[in-house]
Amino acid sequence: MEVKLSTETLEVLNYFQRIGQMIKFKKDNDWISIVGGETIASADISEEFPRDVNIYDLNELMAIFNVVKEPILDLSEDNIITIKADGLQLRYIEGEGSNIKSVKNKPTLTSMPSVDVKLSLTLENIKKMNSLISTLKLPYVAFVGEEGKIYFKGFNKNVDSDKNEMNSCKILLCDNETEFDNFAVVFSRETLTYLTNDCEVYLSKHFINMFDFGNRQVFITADKTLSSF
Repeated sequence: MEVKLSTETLEVLNYFQRIGQMIKFKKDNDWISIVGGETIASADISEEFPRDVNIYDLNELMAIFNVVKEPILDLSEDNIITIKADGLQLRYIEGEGSNIKSVKNKPTLTSMPSVDVKLSLTLENIKKMNSLISTLKLPYVAFVGEEGKIYFKGFNKNVDSDKNEMNSCKILLCDNETEFDNFAVVFSRETLTYLTNDCEVYLSKHFINMFDFGNRQVFITADKTLSSF
């Protein structure tokens, strides 16, 4: 009952640390997922696990994998992972499965309630927005449709005495060819930590949104009090 983790799976796990710390490898699944607050991420994997494996501290496990290269997981004992590599063996106790949030079915684009806006987002624009938001200490990031264009925007909720918006910034992404003349899909600034590459963005008027990086998909619920269609 041994599983060798591929480089691709280790890269996914390294990324998943941005979202949460508890993860379950489900028996016979060819995909893994992680849940962190209002965010769910999933990715396909090549490994097949002979039983459920429950990890309560992904940061800790990845720190071990940084020392133990090309790890092989021996899952012969219940609730114990024996990690093997280069003559080294390490016994690692699993977490309690009932305490680990997971999704029953793999989330996909077709499982979204609707797709109302689709656009492409480049890493260059992500980096620009990250820098501007950090400089201005803005708490929110959003995709907004206004005046026939779609923008990537950073802002706060402060207004002046004339009700005009104060500190904000925005980057033009594309023309707005949707049926919605004006919309705003708002996230906390922490969402930027999940945006690490070029991606396709799918926005929904139901505020469940997907960022598709090709080898993984991230679903994030927008701030419903600030978002509108």
